[in-house]
Order: sequence, then C-alpha cells, then structure tokens
Amino acid sequence: MEISTVIIIMTILYLGYTAIDMLWIFYRFLMKKEEENEYIDNRMEFFAKNIEDFEIETLVLKKSNKSIGVVVDKTINSICVSMKAKSKEGVDCTQWFTMDEFNRKYEKLTQ
Repeated sequence: MEISTVIIIMTILYLGYTAIDMLWIFYRFLMKKEEENEYIDNRMEFFAKNIEDFEIETLVLKKSNKSIGVVVDKTINSICVSMKAKSKEGVDCTQWFTMDEFNRKYEKLTQ
C-alpha cells in the first residue's frame, strides 16, 4: 500500500468518517459533476443556437442595409462574415459574431 493511501485512510479515521459517510461524499461529488456537465451542455446549446444551418461559403443578407456577405469561418458558437466594400472608398471587412448577434443582424440568403 502506498504511503499516500495510508495517509488518506488515517485522516479519514481521525476525522471520524465511516465508510458510509465516504460513499455518500463520493456519490454527491459524482452527482455534482453530472449536474455541472448538464448545465454546460445546456449553455452551449443556448449559445450555439442555429449554427448548424450555416456552412462556410453560405451567402447571408444583412437586415439593416440589405448588403450580401459570405460566411468564411465558424466555431462551435460563433460565426465569421466577410463583407465587400460598397463604394470605391470603402473597405472590405471580416467580422466575428456570436450567434445571438448574428441572428439579429443577418438572415440566410435563399437562392
């Protein structure tokens, strides 16, 4: 038996924990981890929203000025759109959006 195992057992006995107490603590630890994982999954689903609907090179329409952009990259919960300049003095741009922001500003262009 390793020295660390002996120290843990002696500490448990010193503190007065029984085997049932230790099983209960371990059970609560596992349940808490399961609850945390479920919470994280729910939050990721909330942030990702409808990202599966958009593939790279999908054309999108900006709702405010009806300009067309292209999805150039995406992660599990954000999307990158590239827009061409509208005038000679304008600048081409690429911008990242959270899905919430993206859904407010853009819609998928149907062909």
